[in-house]
Amino acid sequence: MNTIEYQAEKNIMVPSPFHLDENWCIQIANHNRNCTHNEIDTLTMKKILNYTDFEILKLLAVYRYINTHNLEFALRHILPECYIKTDYKQNLHKLTHAGLLLKHRLYQRSENAVYCTPVSPLCFYSLSPGAYSYIAPLVESPYSISSALPDYMVMEQLATAQLLIQAQASYKDSIRIYYRNVRKKIGTHTFTMDAVIRFFTYAAEPPHSITLFLLCGRSHGESQKSLLSRIWLLFRWLEKHHDEYGQFMILILVECFKDIPIISHNIAVSQKDCFTFPLYYAVDTDLLTAPLFDRLYQCFETESSSKSTVEQIKVHL
Repeated sequence: MNTIEYQAEKNIMVPSPFHLDENWCIQIANHNRNCTHNEIDTLTMKKILNYTDFEILKLLAVYRYINTHNLEFALRHILPECYIKTDYKQNLHKLTHAGLLLKHRLYQRSENAVYCTPVSPLCFYSLSPGAYSYIAPLVESPYSISSALPDYMVMEQLATAQLLIQAQASYKDSIRIYYRNVRKKIGTHTFTMDAVIRFFTYAAEPPHSITLFLLCGRSHGESQKSLLSRIWLLFRWLEKHHDEYGQFMILILVECFKDIPIISHNIAVSQKDCFTFPLYYAVDTDLLTAPLFDRLYQCFETESSSKSTVEQIKVHL
């Protein structure tokens, strides 16, 4: 069994936490779902809210949705050593109880529209409206509030947040800038890239920058449709603007390894020129055990066979 086949088996057995079945939905789990600025000021003056609490709020003002594991991972990398703890359950419970955080869980829809017990261990957080309006002015690039997101897009945001948090920890000295939810227009169509990240690499002579365009897709049917549409629009947009970015790469973040050849085949069928672009794939669960550029994949199809071949590629930064 070769390396790629083994990794495919491994990823099938270890599913992404950011999976949404067609009959699942996201619900807020806490009763207190908002707070006022005065309440936040009072909690601060009484020293109920501390430095760590505000760092949690700032992270959520940037990434919008983060699950417990990635919140704790991010805190271990940004907090001064004297503030680092084994877990931050007390902080999260306090902020949720006070209405600063919204706690989200996954539930399964029943026929009578009554939601039963959670169907996934996934637990994640976002800011309540009052907390967002209080914290957003304190961070450099808060997420932009538009309308409520469909559930599958929330899962895309969670997966994107994990990639960005992990990349910040692994490549903080190489990342020059990054933007979330970048909207572009091609003709009459608009589309959104989940992130645009510019890295500066010393691996080549002379050193140069690489721009990464990130699109996140889930196995959910609506997400797959949206992803293929966004890929097509990104390709058309890059045909006109690639000279502005020098060296670049397109990264598609997927739920599991077996999604890669399926997505690649669908791209190839609809877009004959797709392989002229530097197109890479990453898998959610890989990012929990290795840096992003140690777990990149490319997918190829040969004319003599409809079977796709996936190869692991390592990018040196």
